[in-house]
Amino acid sequence: MQRNVAVAVISSMWLAIGCSAPPLIDPPCSSPIQIGGRWDSRAPGYLVGFAEGTPNHEHLSAELAASYGFVIDGVFLSDGFYARKLSPEAVAALRCDPRIRNIDHNERMSIPRPLG
Repeated sequence: MQRNVAVAVISSMWLAIGCSAPPLIDPPCSSPIQIGGRWDSRAPGYLVGFAEGTPNHEHLSAELAASYGFVIDGVFLSDGFYARKLSPEAVAALRCDPRIRNIDHNERMSIPRPLG
C-alpha cells in the first residue's frame, strides 16, 4: 500500500510538471518490451504499436485504455495509438501485454521547407 501511494504521488508530480522523464516501475513479467527512443519534454507521450495480426485496433485501444487507466490521444488504424500521458503502472503493464509490439517515446520532428 505504501509503495502504491508513493508511486501515485510521484506520477502526479510528473504529470503536473511534465518536464522530466516519467518514473518507471518494474514490469510484472520476465521479458518486458524495451521502451524505444528518448524522453523529450517538448513532445511528451508514447507511441504504442500492436503486435502483427492484432485485429480491430480501435476496439483494442479502447480496451487497453479502460484496463490500464489512460486516455488515448490518437489511434493509428495501421498499427497502434498515441497517448500523451501514461502512468508508470500503465507503461509497465503495456510492456508485458502480448498484444503490444513496441512502445516508443514520442519525438519532435521538423520538416524542412523545399528549396527554391
